[in-house]
Amino acid sequence: FDTSITSVYNQTSKWVGIIGTDYMREFIMPYSQAIKNLSQVNQPLIDYSNQNGLVSIMVSWKNPWTGGNKSDMTGSSNLLDIVTTGHPANIFFLKELDSIAVGFQQLQDSGVTILFRPFHEMNAPWFWWGMKTSSLPLASDFVSLWQYTFNYLTTVKNLHNILWYY
Repeated sequence: FDTSITSVYNQTSKWVGIIGTDYMREFIMPYSQAIKNLSQVNQPLIDYSNQNGLVSIMVSWKNPWTGGNKSDMTGSSNLLDIVTTGHPANIFFLKELDSIAVGFQQLQDSGVTILFRPFHEMNAPWFWWGMKTSSLPLASDFVSLWQYTFNYLTTVKNLHNILWYY
């Protein structure tokens, strides 16, 4: 992280305007393992924001039906399972949201505004939240998932340092 940013500066004498991370990284074994120490990941983001840099975060979500990686399509035609209270996929997804909220809270407490892209590449077929065909998952189901995620983080977790982008 720091090496890449510093390398750009060393080559151009200019700092990049935006840095980002994925709160769930597939190159950590096992696949789609959440970062265990978000405060360690957040510290460079906080430092960069304090120097007037922009901060972007995305999440490569685990499959909430199986716990598999983001490319595991099992159950993915049923996005409404995730927003259905008490469904196993809902319970799993809430744990993921709670984990992310801890990191976002630290950033909020540090005065950091986050550019958040919760479901990247959603119009492609390679992630469980993405469009598989012209009809599955239904666009309205994806909207429900987006709204559920938004409402949970902003209303339930009281996070107001997030700029959401599609």
